[in-house]
Amino acid sequence: MAHILLSNDDGIHAEGIIALYEALRKKHRVTVVAPSEQRSGAGHGITTHGGLRAEKTGIGFAVNGSPADCVLLGLCEIAPDAQIVVSGMNAGANLGADTHYSGTVSAAMEGVFQRRPALAFSVYSGGKGFINSAYCGEISAEIFDSFLQNPLPPGCLLNVNLPNLEAGERPEVVVAPLGFQQYHLAFTRLAGGEFLFTSGASPEFLTEGSDGEALRSGKIVLTPLHWDMTAHAELPKAERIAKALKRA
Repeated sequence: MAHILLSNDDGIHAEGIIALYEALRKKHRVTVVAPSEQRSGAGHGITTHGGLRAEKTGIGFAVNGSPADCVLLGLCEIAPDAQIVVSGMNAGANLGADTHYSGTVSAAMEGVFQRRPALAFSVYSGGKGFINSAYCGEISAEIFDSFLQNPLPPGCLLNVNLPNLEAGERPEVVVAPLGFQQYHLAFTRLAGGEFLFTSGASPEFLTEGSDGEALRSGKIVLTPLHWDMTAHAELPKAERIAKALKRA
C-alpha cells in the first residue's frame, strides 16, 4: 500500500478528483490537498507573496493557492510521509504544448521537484463532462498500480490521457510523445474594456504520431515527461553563439 498525495487543478470539489480518490483509496492511503476553487491553466505558478490557508473539507484539505502550491504545502506540512504524487483526474485532455499551461501536469511535476514519483491523469471530455467518472477512476487506478511495479526514474512523471470512457470499455494503451497543436485563439471584448480569452474546441495536431493523434483515435496514451527542458542537441549551436560573443 502506497501513501498518495492527491491534487488537481479543477478544485477539491470537482467530479474527477473525487472519483480518482474513491478508486485509489480501495488499495492505498490517500491524502487530498487541492485548490479550493477552479485553477485550470494555472501552470506551475507558486505563491511567494501572501499566505496560504489549508482548510479541512470533504475528502481532504482545500488550499487557497495553485496546484503546485497544494503539492508543495502538502509534502512539506500536511503529509510529509506521502510517497507518491497523483494529479487529476482532469476534466479535459492535457496534451502536447498544453502540458506547459496545465495545472494538472504542474502539480505532478512539483512532486517530481520534491523527489517523489508522480502521475497526472486527464480525460478527453470534449468540454461535455465525464461520461462515467467512476469507471475512468478505476482504469486510472489500474494504471497507477502498473506504474508502481514499473516506476520511471527520478526526474520524470507519467502523463496519462484517457478517452471519455463508458463502463466496460477497454481501449488499447499506447505510449506516444508530446505533439504540437495549433488552436484558433481569440479574445472576446467585454463591457468595461476587459477581454475574455477563448480557445478553439478542436485544435489541429501538427505532429504525426503524437499523444494527441493517439488519443483522438480512442486510445489511452502514456507519455513520460522530464523536468529538464534543455534542448541538448542544440548545445553546440549555443556554444557557437557564445564563442562569437567572445570574439566580438
